[in-house]
Amino acid sequence: MAKVTAVGFDELAKELGTIANHAGAIASAALYEGSGYMADQIRHSVERLETDERKHVTNHVLDYEKEALLNGLTIEKFTKDTARGVTQTAITFHGYTNHKTSTYPTGIPTILLARSINKGTSFRRANRFFPNTVNRAMKETEDRMVKKAEEEMRKDIK
Repeated sequence: MAKVTAVGFDELAKELGTIANHAGAIASAALYEGSGYMADQIRHSVERLETDERKHVTNHVLDYEKEALLNGLTIEKFTKDTARGVTQTAITFHGYTNHKTSTYPTGIPTILLARSINKGTSFRRANRFFPNTVNRAMKETEDRMVKKAEEEMRKDIK
């Protein structure tokens, strides 16, 4: 009968236990890194939207619309679903434009404005700035999140 001896499993178990105890903090740090990068990419995409001063615009956004989108871009609070083991957040638009209408006396909601720019309306051609940016930046976002998680795990092991 062969005998196999392995050395170092106690240290490995201790290191893995330390990482497991801090898994939530590691995941939050990685998510914070990724959501910040993605929000920056979306902000740059909004900044690149072409503007026009004409009243009836079909291809561009108005200056006040662009300003409202930039001011309203936010990262939601992180939510934890312990049943599924998921920590998540959303990057969205909050607030209102300064343009008041009879339908929206406090101003047009920026989330509605962003949707109308993305999907298009009867008077505006679609400009899919949000999904195009998310699709383009997803790989880099994931890479940054993995890198941040690895950094945090190395800190715990030391």
